[in-house]
Amino acid sequence: MFSFATTLTLGAIVANGLILHPGYDQVASDQYNLLKFMTGAGPFVEHSGFGVPLETPPHCEIEQAQLFMRHGERYPTESTGEKFNNLYKKLKNANVTNYKGPLAFVEDLEYFVPDTNNYELETTKGMYSGLLHAFKFGTYLRERYDSLVNTSEVLPIFAASQDRVVETARFFGRGFFGLDYDDSCSIQVINETDTSRGANTLTTKSNCPTFNDSLYDYSFGDEIFQREADRLNELSPGFNITADDISTMGAYCAYETNVKGQSNFCDAVSREAFIAFQYDNDVTKFYQFGPGYNMSAVAGGVYANATAKLLQEDGKLWFSFSHDNDLLNYITALGLITDTELGTEDVDFHRSFKTSELVPQGARLIVEKLNCSDTSFVRTILNDKVYPVPGCSSGPGYSCPLEDFLDIITPEIDYASACELPDDAPKEIKFYWDWKPTFEAN
Repeated sequence: MFSFATTLTLGAIVANGLILHPGYDQVASDQYNLLKFMTGAGPFVEHSGFGVPLETPPHCEIEQAQLFMRHGERYPTESTGEKFNNLYKKLKNANVTNYKGPLAFVEDLEYFVPDTNNYELETTKGMYSGLLHAFKFGTYLRERYDSLVNTSEVLPIFAASQDRVVETARFFGRGFFGLDYDDSCSIQVINETDTSRGANTLTTKSNCPTFNDSLYDYSFGDEIFQREADRLNELSPGFNITADDISTMGAYCAYETNVKGQSNFCDAVSREAFIAFQYDNDVTKFYQFGPGYNMSAVAGGVYANATAKLLQEDGKLWFSFSHDNDLLNYITALGLITDTELGTEDVDFHRSFKTSELVPQGARLIVEKLNCSDTSFVRTILNDKVYPVPGCSSGPGYSCPLEDFLDIITPEIDYASACELPDDAPKEIKFYWDWKPTFEAN
């Protein structure tokens, strides 16, 4: 016989013969997404966001959008690939006769970059293809900003000159313009090795002689990585895994996922070790290219100044493509990071500076200018989520009044002086205004 409690339970679950499901998901699964722990090496993953709708706020319309995007998912660089290959050879040459435990897959493991010519290039196949990612994002932005497109004019796309950046820009353009790409899009390649360009570049840190990203040197996670190495050596004996191997495995997981869509290393390494791997990278980037290094805001301030200038003009769409560290400089200069320091004794779980959420492969920051009842506002969209400007979110949809935003992003930063540029070097970005149409060969 059913009890009263049982009857209530069944009544809550079943009504009119149908199983009821809660209207709101009660499981917070995003925190376990391994992409959140691949630092900036792994495939694109959305920012966790703050619950602010991406839709344009009521009584507002988008007047302008500025995109600053990192290249898409790619193969490792040559130097990183060499580390991966060395790990691969160590594991394959190990004196192991009984393949078991987390590293049992090594018996059939093949190196994921069989052609070294692929190093540094975009991935072209699989579920995390960098070029397909760029194309699809272009189609999405065309839908979002279609009303801002003037089909009778050529629209420039600016790209730093490394091949992977240029290819990302091209595939984004093909997605955005579709069949009109050849006639409507002009790829503007900005040389990133010509230091005579001064501030007139998308890689300002590289043109700044006083920017030194090696000033900060520390070690985090050694004890955790050694504990992980001991775990693997116990469960999969014979490979002689070291603490340094653990960090390499974490990065191997990320890049192999870019290429193949999955990696056995992702399952072999514990979540405890991945958390340390992520934090180790976060602290390094924070003090090399983020708020922990005063020159970061100097380098990113060049982009911020250009953003401020464009926001006060009539241009509607601006697309720029560069690298993760340049995007970190830009995010820093815009004041979007509230952390002032990151400790190295323990993981700071409450930080906002997480490279996997800020600059994964294909990361993007959009600055939108809104007209709301004849008043201008600005909001930033970081990796597909509205990211309210810290201390300035009083406008519709938690946007920031334009004048307040301009005050925030245009502090007194003298890039030329801080970087000790030659007198004849450009002191600001000019290419947004002096570009000339060039077209891809058919």
